[in-house]
Amino acid sequence: MDLRNAVLIDVNFNGSDLTGANLSDADLSSARLVGARLVGANFNDAYLVAADLTHVEATNATLQRARLSRAVLIKAGFEHANLDGAQLYDADLRQATFSAASLIKARLEQANLKLSNFSGADLSSAVLSRADLEKANFRGATLEKAKLDNTRLVFTDFSAANLRGAALNNAELLETQFVGAQLGNTSWIDGRRCRARSEGSCL
Repeated sequence: MDLRNAVLIDVNFNGSDLTGANLSDADLSSARLVGARLVGANFNDAYLVAADLTHVEATNATLQRARLSRAVLIKAGFEHANLDGAQLYDADLRQATFSAASLIKARLEQANLKLSNFSGADLSSAVLSRADLEKANFRGATLEKAKLDNTRLVFTDFSAANLRGAALNNAELLETQFVGAQLGNTSWIDGRRCRARSEGSCL
């Protein structure tokens, strides 16, 4: 299915099968895609502002530079997907799965990431300022030079994650796990820099 540059504002795609579809540069603002199958679909540069993608299956989908601000992605599955440069400002990603996905330079300011799974994902230089990461799973994830300032990291798991050069200024920590994490040159909650081979030495 080729829907490049299509205008699909407020369209109802609930339960649709869009496997392998090309929706690059399409405008799906406020569209409903609840439970849709988007495996391998191309949403590069697409507009999905305020769209409802609850429970979508989007394994291996590409959403580079896609606009997903205020979108709802509750329990969505984006395993191995490419969201490099995607904009997810104020998006609802509760219980969503992004394991082994690429979110390099993605913007997730003020996003709700409670109980989300980013294990093994690459969030290098991503911006998560003021996001809620309560009980989120970042085991083995790469967050090198990511911005996590003023985030809520309650029961968040960063075990074996790469946080080198990341900024955690003013983050809220409670039972946060950093076992085996790489914290070299990380900017800690009080502005201190972690030592080069740190494994929890800033705690």
